[in-house]
Amino acid sequence: QSSVKRIDQMNIRNATFMAMQRALGHLTIKPNSALIDGESLPNQIIPNVGIVRGDDKVDAIKAASIVAKVTRDNLMVRYAKIFPEYGLDKHKGYGTSMHMEALRKYKATPIHRRSFRPVRDNFPTLTWLDRKNRIKWLGKKIAALYLMDMGIVIESLNEYLLPYGEIDIVGIENGDWIFSVVRSRVNSVRVTNSQLKQFEVEKIKISIEDYLSQYAGPHNYRVDHIEVSFGKKKPIVQHYKGVQFEL
Repeated sequence: QSSVKRIDQMNIRNATFMAMQRALGHLTIKPNSALIDGESLPNQIIPNVGIVRGDDKVDAIKAASIVAKVTRDNLMVRYAKIFPEYGLDKHKGYGTSMHMEALRKYKATPIHRRSFRPVRDNFPTLTWLDRKNRIKWLGKKIAALYLMDMGIVIESLNEYLLPYGEIDIVGIENGDWIFSVVRSRVNSVRVTNSQLKQFEVEKIKISIEDYLSQYAGPHNYRVDHIEVSFGKKKPIVQHYKGVQFEL
């Protein structure tokens, strides 16, 4: 798997080569040779053969292609929890008319490749985000991506829990529930509500325990505080685990 950033920097061909080399290097059993769908890998110690349209010709490559597609589709379903507006669970990231319309309406996200022209032409600016009142909206999504990269499974965003209200992100990490409250800043100026008051903290506790009562068994959970700072460069994420909010 290659990151969006690496693909944009290296181009998809070279990023694919690098991903394949890493995959071979991480195998616990060193193979005598490898069959590659497409071109052979340069600078690879393990002998390998490139087979153009190998997924049509070789059973092993066909099987690997199915695994790769299912893995990618499952990743798109997980991303859809963070970006439901884009229909990723339906078109799996392909350039459908639904996807293109979402790009025009909501602009591109951090998971879109800038080297793809429709993405490059629809990348949001801070001015656009502010005018559309979407800074908080994007801040929550960036925070959720950060948590996902940390190994937390995202269950939902904007989960409404009585009596507190909306919890920005609900996730699970190693069986523990993670409830995250996100605050966004632009050029160090906070654009979301001030820190939680003590009575709100108590409401959160009651709300979470009521929410978890629908699931069997005892549950461990914590409340995290995430700050997302927007500026001229890429957003900065600060993550505070299990914090006690100021009175």
